[in-house]
Amino acid sequence: MELDESEILKIDKEFLLEFIIKKLKSDYLMDCILVNKIYKKLKRKNIMIEDKIISNFINDKKFLLYELIIEDWLDKNEEIKYEDFDEYKKQKIKKYINEYVEKDYYIMFETLKEIKEYISLYKQNKDYIFEISLDLIFTTIYETDIDLFSDLFKKYLLN
Repeated sequence: MELDESEILKIDKEFLLEFIIKKLKSDYLMDCILVNKIYKKLKRKNIMIEDKIISNFINDKKFLLYELIIEDWLDKNEEIKYEDFDEYKKQKIKKYINEYVEKDYYIMFETLKEIKEYISLYKQNKDYIFEISLDLIFTTIYETDIDLFSDLFKKYLLN
């Protein structure tokens, strides 16, 4: 008897879930990325996995920032024209940092270091996207509050 990929995944689903629960932590960026990959793979095969556990990983602030950072026009070219993509991404950034206080930005900077490290190790093709996204983050802060921008930018450079 030969099993196809979907059948194997259905069988492995419980083992994957157990692995996620016992071995992974939702506050580690790389664990969140791994869980998201597993989740997307299962979803493509119409295999449902317990959403409550998965949501802790794919809704983690670090992971959401990672997703925002690596999003590229190539990911959205069916929906958005190239010349509109920066504005689209700036609006998403604005929404993401909407209720930030200064302390939240420092936490974000630490997360950006993690993201940069991950991209450098595993997604070199996204290095340029990181730089563009970082520029858009600081542009958005500048347009929102120039004094805050000045303080944050200095601290970011010194960090």
